[in-house]
Amino acid sequence: RDLPEQLDGFKIVQFSDLHIGNWGDYTRVMRKAVELIDDCRADMVVFTGDFVNNFSSEITPEIVDIFASMDMPRYGKYAVLGNHELWDLDHPESSPGRRIDDIIDDYRRAMPHGVYLLENELLIDYKDRNSVILSERMILDASVEELVEVCSNSSFVLLGGIGYSGLNPLFNAETMLYLSTVSREEDMVRTRRFRAVYDKVLECAKDRRVIVLTHTPMANWSDDSYNPGWVYVSGHDHRNNLLLHSDGTAVFSDNQVGYEPRRWHLNSFSLDVKKYDLFKDFPNGVHQITREQYAEFNR
Repeated sequence: RDLPEQLDGFKIVQFSDLHIGNWGDYTRVMRKAVELIDDCRADMVVFTGDFVNNFSSEITPEIVDIFASMDMPRYGKYAVLGNHELWDLDHPESSPGRRIDDIIDDYRRAMPHGVYLLENELLIDYKDRNSVILSERMILDASVEELVEVCSNSSFVLLGGIGYSGLNPLFNAETMLYLSTVSREEDMVRTRRFRAVYDKVLECAKDRRVIVLTHTPMANWSDDSYNPGWVYVSGHDHRNNLLLHSDGTAVFSDNQVGYEPRRWHLNSFSLDVKKYDLFKDFPNGVHQITREQYAEFNR
């Protein structure tokens, strides 16, 4: 599925739930993935979790090297973990009491150069020239006014995290979704944490174009409606789904590979980047501006 390219847009390639432990030859699968990604000539690549079950045996140096060999898209490569990454089966320190943050840190350290792992974090592409990542603490501690200003000067905004499954009555930590790593209580706490970050971004960037990148679909972590104009990308349930709403909302969970080895491909979508307007808050009239403002506006 390639949506029509848009004049001021960029192409995002996404895929999810590869479960390479079910494919036998991990390195062959990853080489194929990188080959497909490079052929797509994407501006951004996003992964939405459930690539592996076993950190030690499946995240090998060779796989890291294969990912590192991937062409660097203009807007980078970003990933969120899934519930399977939290199974943590083969880690030498694995135990029912091992902290989720320790597991996430292990994956952060293993990520090849140019792949950024997001967990309750906000990527802001600043005026299409550089990017910054705001942590969960920074987002929640910032005032609404500060975050509004940062988001208003951005080309696009991406919020990433697992999301968790606290609001799912059937498939949650009680049904061993995370094996013994996450209790039902912690599932609820982590769900509320992601929801708090999401709500803060919603308050500050409601009318901006925001990409919400999670492993679990929105209904697992929020009982709210999709925000008009936002793009929601997820995986997890192996039920491929595509929703394009008339209000501009897009929901992409339609490239989940699943457990069974089969022929597969990459999906992509084109996003029209909303160019920030340096003077949008100026009242109608004639204003004195600087040379730098004039150059910035034309850029």
